[in-house]
Amino acid sequence: MKKIYFLAISILTYVFVGAVNHSVTTVGNTFSPANININLGDTVTWTNGGGSHNVNATLSTYPNNPEGFGNSVSSSSWSFQHIFSIAGTYDYQCDPHTSMGMVGTVVVQSNTPNALTFTAIMDMSLGGTSGRAVIITANQAITDLSEYTLINYNNGNTSPFRSDILPSVSVSSGQHVVLCRDSTALSNYFDGCLEQFSGSLYPTVIIENSSYPTGNGNDAYELTETTSGNSLEVYGIIGDNPDTQGAGCISPTCWDTEDSWAWKDTAFSNIGNWVYGSVNCTDNSTTTQTSSCPFPLATTVCLTITSDITFKVDMSQNLDPFNIPEVNGTFNNWCGGCNPMSDANGDEIWETTISLNPGDTVEYKFSADNWAFQETLDSNESCTNGISNFTNRLLIVPPNNTILDDVCWGSCDSCGIIPTGTKDEMNHVLIYPNPSSRELFISSSSKINYLEIYNSLGQVVYKKTLNSSNVNIDISNFSSSYYLGKVVFEDNVSIINFIKH
Repeated sequence: MKKIYFLAISILTYVFVGAVNHSVTTVGNTFSPANININLGDTVTWTNGGGSHNVNATLSTYPNNPEGFGNSVSSSSWSFQHIFSIAGTYDYQCDPHTSMGMVGTVVVQSNTPNALTFTAIMDMSLGGTSGRAVIITANQAITDLSEYTLINYNNGNTSPFRSDILPSVSVSSGQHVVLCRDSTALSNYFDGCLEQFSGSLYPTVIIENSSYPTGNGNDAYELTETTSGNSLEVYGIIGDNPDTQGAGCISPTCWDTEDSWAWKDTAFSNIGNWVYGSVNCTDNSTTTQTSSCPFPLATTVCLTITSDITFKVDMSQNLDPFNIPEVNGTFNNWCGGCNPMSDANGDEIWETTISLNPGDTVEYKFSADNWAFQETLDSNESCTNGISNFTNRLLIVPPNNTILDDVCWGSCDSCGIIPTGTKDEMNHVLIYPNPSSRELFISSSSKINYLEIYNSLGQVVYKKTLNSSNVNIDISNFSSSYYLGKVVFEDNVSIINFIKH
């Protein structure tokens, strides 16, 4: 990995906007909450709720802390504050009660999010290891996911139980990646929602591996950079005794996910903090919706997985004797007249609205009267699938209800206003604008096989073999004059003329 170093000779001043004060209280021989996630510049205030306690996060006790802080043991009522100006993970303890598990962590997230972050940890009751999964999310486009490593710490150990370099795949910003043992079991449990977790623009990346993730609910995970080993994020507490934070604990701050899940909340008021399903809450359930703890993404994504897409086609330049246009595509099995269009205001722009799944890539085209007529598209145009033999329009379904721009029959563009043109009624050929100084458009209800253009002296100035009903010609280099065009179809020829001025 290439490292780039910058030398700065200016004084940097940091201003933290919207800093928040977080409260932690001693309750018995615990900190409540014991583990919190905060943003750079936030303050944490510890308050003694009774007993002899202190906060010890000194570097002599926790040398891996980004900086040290703490206060003295006291049984009186006290408050202690610390402003966090360095991102990282801070461990701390109450000195008299460390052996009783009175420890805590503060995870300070940088204002610039890491490229990759934990989003969910799962160990759901699906039989064996089928319910084990980790969801990570890209905060920026990542070309090679193998630049990152997932580490698992088992049973309170401080040494990794397993380290796995992630597969070499690319992901887009905002895309979720599900690392799981059994993708089929997981997808069935989420009742088809799993594939929608990334929202509508990108499908969820699902990576199945029979060997990992290995955590069984009370085990910590860490995301690191593969080459440098730099830690990006830790879930849980490395080295924590499973009997205090795992093994069925019921505290609201408990990070145990045995037969359950943990999810990083994205609500504005709680962003970055973890939300937990209670231990064993997925037992005896067949889907997340039938459990006592429906997974949050499965309630917010899967209930709104369709977008209403309005298709619009301008038939003003279509020469076919049609009655009712329609939309046919992969979403309706090219059914013919099952999605008819209407023109309520008589402006020759027909439309219809169809509910589609966000993120799906669909192919479609406009036809009329149950396939009596269908448009012919040029595979070189940007809105098509690019396949010459079966040229269809292509659409990635957007996340929200969308009204598509109206397009001209057989074209990716709108019809616009056509100046005066020349029409050959017998062969249904239209040439416009006429006269023209730059571009010439030729449209037909039949496929044009060949085109020749002659100048006033009878000389051929343009010829081209075609396979389209719409032709766009650049005539800017033609001399100002009168021209004649020969349009050749499969079984007949049409003669047209135009003026270049």
